[in-house]
Amino acid sequence: MLHPRCKELAKDFAQVAWKADPHGNPISGLDKSDPMRTHLSDALGYYIAREFPMKGKRDEIGGPAIV
Repeated sequence: MLHPRCKELAKDFAQVAWKADPHGNPISGLDKSDPMRTHLSDALGYYIAREFPMKGKRDEIGGPAIV
């Protein structure tokens, strides 16, 4: 759920996509060609990672790498 006032964050969610090769296949990394996109969704990701950290074995902070 997203508050109606979060218009730029909603645009991030709708418009940010993976980079693509010349054939249109997704490759690793986000397409950051639009300077107005990715900043808010990145910030939200940092908040989520801090508030809800992944836990590994025996409650170790960290967990598997997300690529």
